[in-house]
Amino acid sequence: MRGSSFLFDFEGMQRFPSFQLEHGEPLPAIAEVIKVFGQQATGWDLALFFSSPNSNIGGRRLVDPLKQDQGRLVSLTQVFVHPADVF
Repeated sequence: MRGSSFLFDFEGMQRFPSFQLEHGEPLPAIAEVIKVFGQQATGWDLALFFSSPNSNIGGRRLVDPLKQDQGRLVSLTQVFVHPADVF
């Protein structure tokens, strides 16, 4: 799971969310998000992070603007994982 992309188990099979790719290659921001989350995060944690509504971007899911603004995605991840560092 660690590295440039992640997997999660569902119904006894490992799943690979396709939003992690652009032109068949992992998006660099995915690896950065994985680094921010660290070893404690599971594939499910990461999948839910990307697919759940986020109040910092008007309730949209992080997967929606992922390919347009990868730098913002990493910043939002920092806020989510380390909220005390924001203040």
